[in-house]
Parts: sequence; C-alpha cells; structure tokens
Amino acid sequence: MAAGVGVAEVAGDLVDELRQELLRSGGVVPGVVEGRSMVPFLQPGDRVLAGPPDEVRPGDLVVFRRDGRWIVHRVLEARGDLLLEGGDRVGPTGLLPADQVIGRVVAVRRGGRELKLGSPVVRSTKRLLAWLTLVHAAARPGVGTGRRFRPVPRVVARAVISLLGRAAWALGAHGTGR
Repeated sequence: MAAGVGVAEVAGDLVDELRQELLRSGGVVPGVVEGRSMVPFLQPGDRVLAGPPDEVRPGDLVVFRRDGRWIVHRVLEARGDLLLEGGDRVGPTGLLPADQVIGRVVAVRRGGRELKLGSPVVRSTKRLLAWLTLVHAAARPGVGTGRRFRPVPRVVARAVISLLGRAAWALGAHGTGR
C-alpha cells in the first residue's frame, strides 16, 4: 500500500476546518476534555462549549491548536499580542500569539450540571486561578514566568487552586435537566 493521507485524516482535517469556520462566524462548538492538565477545574469527560475568542482576558479558557491537537488552557497573563497560557495542574506551558486563539470556552457541562463561565462569581474565580497558577509556578524551581512573586509552598498553592476549582463548580453550576 502506498504511503499517503488516510480517509480518516482527511475527514478529521475537514471537521477541524468546519469547527474553526463556525467559531469565526460566531457559532458555538462542543468538545470533550481528554487530558488532565486543567484538573480540578476541568475533568476528563467534561463537555466544553467554545465560542468566538472575543475579548480574551487573564483567567479565560481558550482553545488553540498545537501539534495537530485541540488544546484548552487558561490564559494566565496577557503580554501585548502574546498570551501566557497553561493548565491549572501543570502551570505555564508557553507564550501563544493572540491570533492563534481559535475560541474561548463559554460553558462546561459535567454530570448534568452546567457552569457558565461568564457569571460574576466564575469570572472572579477564573482570574484568581490564573494568578494562583502563576504563583504556584514561581514556587517551582526552574520555572520562570518573568514575574517575581513571594514563594508560596507548592502544597499550599496546589490546595488553594484545587479548592477554588471546586468552589467555582459549587457556586456557579446549575442543573441542565439532562
């Protein structure tokens, strides 16, 4: 058999293009969380709804592509046209050009409950989670964020991040009836 692009790969590329076009036109695109980099705020199996990337701010969950995969990470800090992004569990993972953001997560569904990320309580929690993730990273040796923070014991930072992720769900989630 000759080497080439398989039918499944072509179909996957077409689906990706359709998703991106839907977001550009103001639509909403669903997805399912697979990884653990955003635990505890996002869990594997959570369903996310992404909308257009309007007004991305620190704390927002953004969708972008890296190495052929769709990624959802938190914006930790904005640096001009660059966004410092990372997972709540893994800390900062890199600078992302703002024009590479495909979408912004607007809601998360888990076990019959929906968390709308635009509510005031959840917006404040998202910003605080972004800040704590940076503080946690500053406490880890060998991780530079370009900012100086008073070192916080890692166990304390992780416990507070975990507590805030759970608090956002407890305070902001509503039943979906599904």
